[in-house]
Amino acid sequence: MAKKRCRESKGKWEQEKLEEIEGLAKRQEIRQLYQKTGQLKKGFQPRTSMCKNKKGELLGGEEEILKRWMEHFKELLNTESNGKEQADQNIEASAQEQCIEEPNTQEGKLYRS
Repeated sequence: MAKKRCRESKGKWEQEKLEEIEGLAKRQEIRQLYQKTGQLKKGFQPRTSMCKNKKGELLGGEEEILKRWMEHFKELLNTESNGKEQADQNIEASAQEQCIEEPNTQEGKLYRS
């Protein structure tokens, strides 16, 4: 299914580019003609516009894909319980750091040796 869509996209892309180049030649826009010819020589570079849903099935429609991305980021970013636990741990760690006294000069000499 994906290969078929790629072939169709490639055919449409090539046809559009050829028509565009013909129009440039008729209008004698030489610089753009050479640029578009260079793009055509590089060839078609397919881009995938599909993704998988939670079940592993391919989604091809633009609206379906956007909905899936919204679901993904909601799940990723809306983890309130994990975020609260992490914040509590950070607060505890910073409180422990504040309770530690600085070493005096004799202790500093011991650590340097």
